[in-house]
Amino acid sequence: MDEETREYFEEIKELETENNKILKNLQQRARIGFFVKLLYWAILAGIAFGAFYFLQPYIEEGKNAYKSYKEVEAKVKAFPTSFEGLFKQGN
Repeated sequence: MDEETREYFEEIKELETENNKILKNLQQRARIGFFVKLLYWAILAGIAFGAFYFLQPYIEEGKNAYKSYKEVEAKVKAFPTSFEGLFKQGN
């Protein structure tokens, strides 16, 4: 091989080595990014479930209050109809 070809191949080898280092660095950063993102979503899910566990008694209390409200509302709606029979009997 002549000198020019040898220099050309050495330059290609240097570029290939540099490129390989860059690609390995990118791959490493992608792996780290994946695990950081996985940890991020795991923490968010944990916070959501923890908040639900903490707030569950209050949610149940609210549901019971709403149920009680609906029962009272049904009784109030039925209240005027309960006196209709009394007025019809009196006439």
